[in-house]
Amino acid sequence: MPFAETLRDSFRQLRRHPFFSAGVALTLALGIGVNAVMFGIVDRALLSPPMHISDPHQVKVLYRHQVNQGRTSAGDELTYGNYLAQQDNSAFERVAIQVAREPLSGHGDSARRLQARLVSASFFPTLGVEPYRGRFFSPEEDAEDSEPVVVLSHSMWMSDFAGDPAVLGRKLEVGSLEYAVIGITPPGFTGFELAPVDVWLPFGRAMRGLDWERWLDPEAPWSWAQTVVRLRPGVSLQAAEAEATAILRRADERLARPPRSQQRRISLQPLTPALRVDAPPETEVAFWLAAVSLLVLLIACANVANLFLVRGLRRRREIALRLTLGMGRLRLLGQILSESLLMALLGCAAALGLAYWAGHLTRSLLFPQVDWSPGLLNPRLTVFSLALALLAAVLASLPAAFQARGRDLTEPLKSSSGTASPSRSPARSLLLVAQTALSVLLLAGAGLFLHSLSQVEALDLGYRTDNIVLLTPELESGVDRLKSVPLFQQALEFLTAQPGVESAAAAWTVPFVGGISYQLTYQDGSPLPRLPTGGPWSVAVMGDYFSTMDVEILRGRAFNHNDQRNDVPPSIIVSRTMADVLWPQEDPLGQCLKFQGTDFCAYVVGVAQDVTRREFAEGPTLLFYMSLAQVAQGYPPRHFYVRTRRPPSAPGPQDLGRLLLGMDSRFRYVEARTFRHLTAPEKRAWNLGATLFTLFGLLALAVAAVGLYSVLAFEAARRRREMSIRSALGATLRHLAWLMLSRSLRLSLAGIVLGLTLAAVLAPNLSDLLFKTSPHQPLVYAMTALVILSISLLASLLPTYRTSKTNPSATLKAE
Repeated sequence: MPFAETLRDSFRQLRRHPFFSAGVALTLALGIGVNAVMFGIVDRALLSPPMHISDPHQVKVLYRHQVNQGRTSAGDELTYGNYLAQQDNSAFERVAIQVAREPLSGHGDSARRLQARLVSASFFPTLGVEPYRGRFFSPEEDAEDSEPVVVLSHSMWMSDFAGDPAVLGRKLEVGSLEYAVIGITPPGFTGFELAPVDVWLPFGRAMRGLDWERWLDPEAPWSWAQTVVRLRPGVSLQAAEAEATAILRRADERLARPPRSQQRRISLQPLTPALRVDAPPETEVAFWLAAVSLLVLLIACANVANLFLVRGLRRRREIALRLTLGMGRLRLLGQILSESLLMALLGCAAALGLAYWAGHLTRSLLFPQVDWSPGLLNPRLTVFSLALALLAAVLASLPAAFQARGRDLTEPLKSSSGTASPSRSPARSLLLVAQTALSVLLLAGAGLFLHSLSQVEALDLGYRTDNIVLLTPELESGVDRLKSVPLFQQALEFLTAQPGVESAAAAWTVPFVGGISYQLTYQDGSPLPRLPTGGPWSVAVMGDYFSTMDVEILRGRAFNHNDQRNDVPPSIIVSRTMADVLWPQEDPLGQCLKFQGTDFCAYVVGVAQDVTRREFAEGPTLLFYMSLAQVAQGYPPRHFYVRTRRPPSAPGPQDLGRLLLGMDSRFRYVEARTFRHLTAPEKRAWNLGATLFTLFGLLALAVAAVGLYSVLAFEAARRRREMSIRSALGATLRHLAWLMLSRSLRLSLAGIVLGLTLAAVLAPNLSDLLFKTSPHQPLVYAMTALVILSISLLASLLPTYRTSKTNPSATLKAE
């Protein structure tokens, strides 16, 4: 059969040229593998709804939109009262609530934080998920005074209980209570989000058991819980959103918040992460990287196509003989395609191995907050990789197929070597230029992200983060945090006295995590000016905070011992921006500010330099500092900041944590981390872009360099006779070398010009992802051109050297 014979011929060619076949398969494996990795990540983390949810298009997450001080914001956290009110929405078949918390399990060194979700009994029916083992909560078990029960995630069941089927009925300590295990969720189930979950707790009972019952006030204005709903069949999205918004505004009016009510609305967001309004910056970076991975595949295909063209020229005599002996051109094209397809399938198999190996690292870089327990390799990924292999095979074989389609049989049969060919091949040149241009495009993108990352690293945060350890203690059950100020003062003195510690302080909040906004007024009761960043935001501190964080006091003084007393007017320190905005023509020291609803003054005793509060790109912010001892009744200490000396004398974070844990039995657990852990998530998008753009760019550059070398090596071998004649006629070695190098330079320069032009056109689309970096950064473009040109010259040196060292007499005698 012709098809079977074609396959046999293709296998024979693979065996006859193992190095060529391995090189092609490896090149395609790199191109397909990069795309397989990115497809697996983007498909799981961004394009697919969470697993095990029935009819996921009917399940929606409620988002609150509002305009505050001219700034539009959207969030998936609503008040508890809003959740209760939405249960009367006729457009919803079911309504459920979820709160993410990290309660403790265990004590002392063996304690750890669990990733817990506090959910209503309606949660699992709303999502339409069935238990893997056991059962889920009943409405009675969601009551505040019910027996505590817990549902384990499949991953925790496997890791902590070794998949023991007898786990049902066993006790698990969470917070201050012991919960009986009643069920296990299916493998890979994480609710309507993708973050890892350890346990699912009944909302009402867990809120009481974890001492958070104060949040269960239906009249409270705090937005802190997520609401998920299932639409009734036949109800349109617009109608459901309109009714949900009407319910929200009625609640606002009932709670006497009419000025904001007309600016607030509810939207129903899908479960697909990429389609939500608050998709993180990593989402856009991931899609860009997916597009970049396709460029890597195109470069690989161009490289393989060039290799097929070169091999086709080497086989001209063989192919001409086949055609002369009666082989049809259609069968010849089929053989070329089948050879390419076999190599692509080998590359696909290697690519799946690469996707499994490199996927773990890449997904931890892209979306470390996603639960990847089901793994990357799945039928969808396999089908996608096979489709890419087929596409790559067609693209790679097309130039060679067109070359063979109109082949003249006379010239190859006359030639003894069968390698005579036109002096130039437009197809090979075009492919080399395309590879170079695409490599320039990738490296330019990598350069822009690297420049952005360097700008982020050089950003002045207003404080020094080096050698800062952040300690967050958890108190034993029964210890009243509101009365724990003396304990924290004692712990502060204890930490300061430790060897290797320079200074220490305590605070209620930490940067980049959250903040507390106060409504302040001038002394006469008039409102303060407003900024788009909101506020004024407060930082309540204790101890030598400004020295520990290295925050400069520009005017006035820092807090002293008198500011620890409750029988004196409270003192505050304002940021430079707050001083300039509130008193542009006056001395801020000694000025009075009043907390809304009070009659006493808080006096400004100092002006501190501006610091970065929440995000690197935030604008001017109203920020002030208070003494924790004067406001501890509302906001007691939570975190210790410890500045250590430089290693090796400095104690590590875990050392300090253990010391604090052993200081007093009222400390149940201490989380110890460096301050850099707080800034790492903020840098993730730029780190991600710089790392993977650079990796993909270097990979593409390596493939392009190998392709350039292969073509130039063939060109050198083909022109050996020509160079011998030129040498015999008096051409110098320098002249012969320039003949080879000039062709490489022309192709490289053409690719560089084309690539920089494409970069200049496409780079503005990256503007939102760059930090203080122009998309047309001249230095980045110049360095990219220099790198490409240098690699092209290096790839040309060996073929050029071999050509220049040709022995004319030996070559001509061989002819």
